[in-house]
Amino acid sequence: MSRSKTKKHARPAAQSSAQPAEPAQEAREPRPPVEAASEPDATMQWLADAPAVVAALYLIVLLYVFARRVHYPFALEWIESGLLDEVRWLAGGHNLYVRPSVDFVPFVYNPLYFWVCGAASKVLGVSFLTLRLVSALSSLGTLFLLYALVVKETGSRAAGILGAGTYAATYKQTIEFMDIARVDALFLLLGVAALWVLRTRPGAWRAKAAALLVLCFLAKQTGVIFAAPLVLFVLRDEARGAGGGLARWRGVPFALAVAVGVGASAWLLDVTSGGWYRFYAFGLTTHHPLVSSMWADFWTADVLAHLGGVALGALFVVLGPSGLPKRERELWGAALVAALLTSWSGRLHDGGWANVLMPAYAILSALFAIAVHAGTTYAWRAAPDVGRRLAVFVSVAAVGQLAMLAYDPRTVVPSDHDEAAGWRVVAALRAAPGDTFVPTDSYLSVMAGKRPHLHEMAADDILSGPPGEVRNRLVEDVGRALRERRWAMVITDNDWFADDVMAGYQRGADSVGDPTAFYPLSGVHYRPGWIYTPR
Repeated sequence: MSRSKTKKHARPAAQSSAQPAEPAQEAREPRPPVEAASEPDATMQWLADAPAVVAALYLIVLLYVFARRVHYPFALEWIESGLLDEVRWLAGGHNLYVRPSVDFVPFVYNPLYFWVCGAASKVLGVSFLTLRLVSALSSLGTLFLLYALVVKETGSRAAGILGAGTYAATYKQTIEFMDIARVDALFLLLGVAALWVLRTRPGAWRAKAAALLVLCFLAKQTGVIFAAPLVLFVLRDEARGAGGGLARWRGVPFALAVAVGVGASAWLLDVTSGGWYRFYAFGLTTHHPLVSSMWADFWTADVLAHLGGVALGALFVVLGPSGLPKRERELWGAALVAALLTSWSGRLHDGGWANVLMPAYAILSALFAIAVHAGTTYAWRAAPDVGRRLAVFVSVAAVGQLAMLAYDPRTVVPSDHDEAAGWRVVAALRAAPGDTFVPTDSYLSVMAGKRPHLHEMAADDILSGPPGEVRNRLVEDVGRALRERRWAMVITDNDWFADDVMAGYQRGADSVGDPTAFYPLSGVHYRPGWIYTPR
């Protein structure tokens, strides 16, 4: 009964003392609607905010870690130094993709990260600091976009913080690659930026989304996998809203822009490198063997073991119960498929470390935040007793999921002890009466004022690839240089070309000495090993 009708029928009852007052009193004080009865009290509000508070702590810790690591003068991960070599090579005016030699072997990555770092190095110089700044700023950009996307869907800043903070919490699970000199952070930023454009800037802005997806490919070849589901979404979305006739094909220009952009850029890179781009970017990568265990382990060990609650939240959103409109659910579903396929394909190939999980974890984190907000909102609208129990469950489950990702930030920050050990290695190399060779840490020779040389990992991509003239020539060049004692000092800790090393050199002391110092904090624990000098 409306308020106006209540007052209208109440007046006669008030004028007559013979009429009972109770019905009129009930009419004057109607029962509050469900929404008013289920407004969150202070306890429920605190519970709703608890996941965002924990997520914010992860963001603060991540900023602390970035600040402590970015200026470290030595490699945080052993392949970092190889990418530093690439930027130095590019800054010297060389083409990135050339015939491999003792002096330089390109990595199998696409060029965009090196171009961006090369441009930054013109201002900041060629150093780990420059390359890590590009990666760290890319990760901060991704965190902001995740925040903005979640706020767009929920209208809640707390939910946005939860989305960004959940991804920040996966820093340890992605082997601390968010801020190191690798291509992954820039690649992910471009992919999430394309999603942001498709979600928030319809119409003419789709050309910018297509450009971002092409740049995504130029950062990493798996950008093609990331782009495919989003292109299919645009084709379906345009056809659905077009009616009939030619209008249903309005998404085709977007698909063509992505396809032509990827194809044309690959063709130009190949032509300008004399075919060497194709050799590295596709010829070598397609020969990486598959890791059969990852067909299942990706889902069980990588996703469910670490982010089981997050994955359930993502399904809650894309399958519909979260309340998102159909179009938004389909876009997020396409983004989730894109991210999962990109990460899965990386894990399936030999050499795909946990850093390739970054796209999957980023999109899952955003969907998790949307799901938690939807669950909390439903709790507020339910009857008080049911709503309180549901709010407790959602908040405790979210905080519990975040707690599973906890790590000690001190374990990912290099110590003064490590840095001192690194400078001792540089001093030993500098004292050598000629050029030096440190295959796992090529940058150390440059720090010691010596000529640069190849990086072992880049060479291994060729040595483990198919036999042929390129591979045979590289084997012969490296072996001959060692046998002829080209270098006044060799420092190595493994059996890489061991026979040739022992044929021309004699082993001396350990270059580090301390058995616990100067190991990379991420990835494989390779460090400079024994000092070898010519016989």
